[in-house]
Amino acid sequence: MSRSFKVMGLATCAAIALTVAAGARSTARAEESMPCEACDHGSRGGAGHGSVIFRGAYSALSSDRGGEVFTDAASGLGSGPSNDGKGGFGVAAALNLAMWAGPDMSWMPGDATIVGEIFVEYSKFSNESVVQTASALLGAPALHVVNVTQLEVAVSPKVKFNSSCDLQPFIIPIGLAFLVPSPPTNNTTYLDLGLVFGGGIDYKIHKLLSVGMDVRYTWSLGEAEMTDTSYLSAGGYVGVNF
Repeated sequence: MSRSFKVMGLATCAAIALTVAAGARSTARAEESMPCEACDHGSRGGAGHGSVIFRGAYSALSSDRGGEVFTDAASGLGSGPSNDGKGGFGVAAALNLAMWAGPDMSWMPGDATIVGEIFVEYSKFSNESVVQTASALLGAPALHVVNVTQLEVAVSPKVKFNSSCDLQPFIIPIGLAFLVPSPPTNNTTYLDLGLVFGGGIDYKIHKLLSVGMDVRYTWSLGEAEMTDTSYLSAGGYVGVNF
């Protein structure tokens, strides 16, 4: 296992541990959030301690991966179909834990709560029948379906406004993403780093259930070499609150 991979793994574990610890420490504080005086109706349970989210989305790469060695071996030479799709779908799950709420956020307008989010998303951007690299190297090129996909694991702060009410807009000012593109890049790099930005709205339909929608953009830091892994993800979700 490479040293960079070990460092990224340790950093991810440390971020998760710190987020969980902060969420546990602030459980009592989350219960002290202000009453929903600005809303036309009562809140269904206040800010809460956190939620588990299940999300479906439209995902789109900033740049397609057509013509690469492992996505479509022959198209780069002009002798085969190209796996150049940019838009597809994504499925994701996330854990949100309340970190600072109520009196801790009195300095910020809008009855805000800061939530720590651990977000995992699988996206498929293209799946064309192309000349597979292995068959091309063996001298017997044949068409096979090759999926162009990507896995993202991100840790981000989420600022939720109107947190004592049922309707809660939120922003993700910045987060850190760990990206795994598949197939690998031309020089077989398969790991990248990125920064996440986003925003959305959450509606609590019951103290134990929420629905919402959001838009996220992950900007690649270029560690994947020769492949831009930046992508947009927009979708809706169901959240189970606790």
